[in-house]
This record gives sequence, C-alpha cells and structure tokens, in this order.
Amino acid sequence: MLRQILPDLVVKHWDEMKSAFRIALPPNVKVDEEKLTNVLEAIINGEMQVWGCGKDEELFSVLATAIAVDQFSGERNLLIYIMYGYKLMTQDLWQDGLATLRDFAKAKGCTYIIGYTCVPRILEVVKELGGDTSNVLVRLEV
Repeated sequence: MLRQILPDLVVKHWDEMKSAFRIALPPNVKVDEEKLTNVLEAIINGEMQVWGCGKDEELFSVLATAIAVDQFSGERNLLIYIMYGYKLMTQDLWQDGLATLRDFAKAKGCTYIIGYTCVPRILEVVKELGGDTSNVLVRLEV
C-alpha cells in the first residue's frame, strides 16, 4: 500500500532517506549535498511529496513526487522525481500504488504521471500497467 509520508517524519528519518535519494536522483541532476538539501527543503515546504510503499509494516520502496507545470503549455503532470526500491514489489503493490498516485494527480489537476528511469524492471512494469515508455531523455555535457 502506498502512503504519503508527512514532512516531519521525513525530517526525522532524513539520513536514511537521503542515502536512498542520493542514488535515485534523476539523470539530469549532478548529485551533491546542496541538491539533496534543496530536495529536503522542497519536501518541508510542500513543493514535493514523499511516499512509502509497503505491506505489513515492511517498506518496499520510497518515492518523491512533485507537480511539474510545463512552462509553455501550462500542462500539469505528477512527476515521480525520485523512486528507490528496497525490495522487489509484487504486481498488486504496483497496481495499488499507481491507483493512489492517480487519485492524487487527479485531485491536483494533472494530466499524466511522468518520470525518468533507465531501470529495465521499471520500464517493464510501466508497460504492464499500460504506460508509454517510448520517450527518451537525452543529455549532453556542457
């Protein structure tokens, strides 16, 4: 079951979460302490949400989301900014988590749930859940 983790609990457990977030930041972010502090500030300020997915008091994954507004079209999407898995999740947990995120996204006026990944298992799951994995993020060093 996917549940939102309130900011005060994130702060309390920040050392453990920071380790997971450090590994799972998007590919367009060069990781350093300042960027992780920015993430924490966004969580505390309510700009980002943190979610935990688990079953019977066992945590399987943690993720951070934010409402991403396209600067040109104004379209709102729920961005899965960070996702870190501690254990393999069952299809039931994936489906339940997606339903929770969909409800949250609809309530926030979003059109899509979007995210970045290069993890083959995540791509498989997205396809199994009816998602589109045809887009590719490209990056070049400056």
